[in-house]
Amino acid sequence: MRDAARNESGRFRTNIFPLESVNVSLWRPSSRWLNRTAAGFARRDAGSGGDWQIFPDGSPLDGYGQWGLTEENGGIIMSTTTFVFRAGVYPEMFADFAGLVQALTGAADQLARGAQGAAASPLLAGHRGYLRSTIAAGSIPALLCRNARGLGPSGGPSDRWGDRWCDYYKSVSWNLPEAGAFAFAFVQGLLRLRLPLSSPPPGDTLSVTVYGATIAAGEATEVHIGLPSWAASQWPPELCLATVSVMGLNLQGVSHTLTCASNITVPGDRGPGHSSAGSMPSLACSLRPD
Repeated sequence: MRDAARNESGRFRTNIFPLESVNVSLWRPSSRWLNRTAAGFARRDAGSGGDWQIFPDGSPLDGYGQWGLTEENGGIIMSTTTFVFRAGVYPEMFADFAGLVQALTGAADQLARGAQGAAASPLLAGHRGYLRSTIAAGSIPALLCRNARGLGPSGGPSDRWGDRWCDYYKSVSWNLPEAGAFAFAFVQGLLRLRLPLSSPPPGDTLSVTVYGATIAAGEATEVHIGLPSWAASQWPPELCLATVSVMGLNLQGVSHTLTCASNITVPGDRGPGHSSAGSMPSLACSLRPD
């Protein structure tokens, strides 16, 4: 299912089969797409617009922004990839992580160029009514948004057109910490990393687990962990004979760095991971306070 859903690095279709192949009525047509057939399909019309439209068989499959087979909304892209990463290691895992980082970096660069004067006015300068609904000043949504972002009564800094983080509905969720969950999900699935939910008993040290093995903080020696055959066979080739470091790992309020070096080799390469002596694929991990 993962391979069928993957359409490019870091992006996954949310539906293997489009909902319209079952029943178009399962997908609510956009209220702004007025030109529809009696069955609920959208008719392609220069005067129509909106999200979530579904075209009948024989029409081009390029919907506006989103179509039944895929999602192009930024939050959906990251959350779907997060779900895939958490499921466990797979060969294209690093390529997907790098592809998503590249896409997000490109988006940030585009915004930065606009802030430097490349875009002199809003894209919808003459159609401000197309923006999301405004959040009323002093309302509960405005208060919750400011609290989530740690902003003062002013609502924080404004952009070059005077808008702030908490000015519009739905926009309030953009760039919250959860949007970066895909980064942690990557190491979580790659290393089967598990963090403690409570403080250790008195006298015990902080620890995490990697593929079921306990890695105690501050130990002088590395912990060698034998990998199950399914994990070794699915290991990303870019990370063979490589070291993965997770910096800034917060354990009970203390920042740590988890480091794991693999002896896994690229298939067909007779290196340390698969030597003539038949050494087992493994990780050598340590956990150190920063």
